[in-house]
This record gives sequence, C-alpha cells and structure tokens, in this order.
Amino acid sequence: MKLNNLKIAPRLGIAVEVSLFGLCVAGALALYVVKEAMFDARVERLHAIVDRAGNIQSVAAGSNEINSHIGGVTTAAAATGTAATDVLSNAREFDIQSGTLRGAVDGFLAKVRAA
Repeated sequence: MKLNNLKIAPRLGIAVEVSLFGLCVAGALALYVVKEAMFDARVERLHAIVDRAGNIQSVAAGSNEINSHIGGVTTAAAATGTAATDVLSNAREFDIQSGTLRGAVDGFLAKVRAA
C-alpha cells in the first residue's frame, strides 16, 4: 500500500501545481481586467474634462462677444446722445432764425402797406 500511495503523491503534486498555476493565471487576468476598467474610466473622465473645457471656452468666447457688443452699444448710445444734442442745438438756432425772419417779413409787409 505504501508503494501505491507514493505513486499517487507525485500526481497529486502535479495537480496542485497545475491548480496553483491556473489560479495565478486567473489572478493575472483579473488584474488585467481591473486595470483595463480603470483605464477606461480614466479615459471617460478625460473626455468629460475636455468637453467641460470646451464648454467653458465657448462660454468665455460668447462672453467676450457680448462684451464687444456692449461696447458697440455704448458707443452707439454716446453717438446718439451727441446727435440728439446737435439736433436740439440746430432746432434752437432754427427757432431763433425763424423769429428773426418773421420779424423781417413783418417789417417788410408793414413798409409795403405804408407805401
């Protein structure tokens, strides 16, 4: 019987070694799968960061464009104010000249009637 047990022992050792090797391979594959999943998560996170950065850049560009338009509106408002002041000044001058002209016409008509 002892001889029979000795014959089984090497086979059992080989079976154990094969099992341990299988466990090592399975562990290495599991580690690879975990690393791959972590890599994919990092790539997704980087894509999200790039998207956010692009959105932030678009918002900044839009903000600069709005500021540019606000500057244009401010300039246009100032020009409108200047034009309104000029129109008011010209209207006052026209009123003065029309009063002078009316006085001259009235004086001329008075002289014509008197003659």
